[in-house]
Amino acid sequence: MSIKEPLKTVLRKYCHVECYDPKLINALHESEVNGNTTKFYLIYFGLTVVLLGVFVFFVWLFYRLIYGLLLKRLKRNYEELKKLDF
Repeated sequence: MSIKEPLKTVLRKYCHVECYDPKLINALHESEVNGNTTKFYLIYFGLTVVLLGVFVFFVWLFYRLIYGLLLKRLKRNYEELKKLDF
């Protein structure tokens, strides 16, 4: 079993693509026959957690970028108001 089957399924799940994948089902059946179902599900859930972490990281990065830009403008406006107010 390669890492490609669970990755494709995770990507399809989060990209709202059709979730039925005969290759993944065959890989699951093969892992059941070989007794590697734990490994199969660990890879599947591990990839899900990693992709979710990457998504959350990019959302956090975008938040920090926007927050930093707005905070810089607010500080500049505050300094300008302090000068006008004495």
